[in-house]
Amino acid sequence: MYYLITTGSGGRLAFTACSLYPHMKIKVFDLPPIVEVAPDFKPLLKDCPNQDHVTFIGGDFFQDDLPEADLFCLTGVLESWGDDEGDLLLAKVFKKLPTGKSL
Repeated sequence: MYYLITTGSGGRLAFTACSLYPHMKIKVFDLPPIVEVAPDFKPLLKDCPNQDHVTFIGGDFFQDDLPEADLFCLTGVLESWGDDEGDLLLAKVFKKLPTGKSL
């Protein structure tokens, strides 16, 4: 089982990924106000029967530890920040990636 960390947008990418890869567990890491409204964007059960594989975690990329995962998907994040912030975020992601494991 592989774990994907993605960024918010109500979990659209996360729910699509869990529909395409039913054994994948997905964590959406975003700011707490986004996580609070995430249930409002949950797809219909018929469209995503394994939506229980998606969990939401509130936090701040720059202040909080990132959850560990096999894969990180930073949708709409890096282009929102300058080079220094992007470098910091990518360094945090790199530290959380597993070593010596092939997918």
